[in-house]
Amino acid sequence: MIIQSLAKNIRKQNWFTVIIEFIIVVVGIFVALQVENWNEDRAALNQTKDYLAKKLVNLDEDLKQLQALSEYRLELGAMCTNLLDKGYDNASDNEIVTLTLIVTVERRFNSSLTNAQRDSITTYFKNISGTGIEDLEQDYMNLVNFITFTEGRLNTFSESLEEDLWRSGLFMDNRELFRSMEPFSKNDFEPKQAPALKRNVKYATKSLMAILRRNEISSGRLVENYAALMKINNELQAAIKSFLKLN
Repeated sequence: MIIQSLAKNIRKQNWFTVIIEFIIVVVGIFVALQVENWNEDRAALNQTKDYLAKKLVNLDEDLKQLQALSEYRLELGAMCTNLLDKGYDNASDNEIVTLTLIVTVERRFNSSLTNAQRDSITTYFKNISGTGIEDLEQDYMNLVNFITFTEGRLNTFSESLEEDLWRSGLFMDNRELFRSMEPFSKNDFEPKQAPALKRNVKYATKSLMAILRRNEISSGRLVENYAALMKINNELQAAIKSFLKLN
């Protein structure tokens, strides 16, 4: 109708009416584009909020895992120190076998956060600009990567010395003793009617004590890293919750 009216008025050379109708058309198009942009922005904001809500759940899962690992590392470090201070010859069979089983089982921090594909990376960073979330996310992932690297080195070191324990015959010569041990539980280290440990296994002592010493050192450092990561975790959660409340 507007186009027909424009054509008619042009034929009549009613320029004033033509200009007014032209302005109305331009304004209408502008408003329509603004509404479309607003809808797109709201949709992007909702996607950001959904993404951050899921991240809160993942961060909470990470926090629980870090707390459990901290307790484990603290206990393991103390057990290693205790046996190292006593010396291999003065430690009980139970202490030696228990620690051998623990340090040869890999324990790592596996972050629940994933690099999931965001619907719009540009709008995501635009929406969280100035909130501190982006910087905290980067700090968090940097420390996660460092912890993963540290745990990986510890595991590689322990695996190489574990191979020495196998080659030296510690596990084979004490097969019945290791088989008698219950699955690891921090509240139950006692074997049931276990045979005595055969201690005269060539080279086993040095390899085992090396693993314990490495775990003693690394456990303390990892506990510090876990604590630092938990601090960033709490700060990131607080920033996300603040963003969600404001929006």
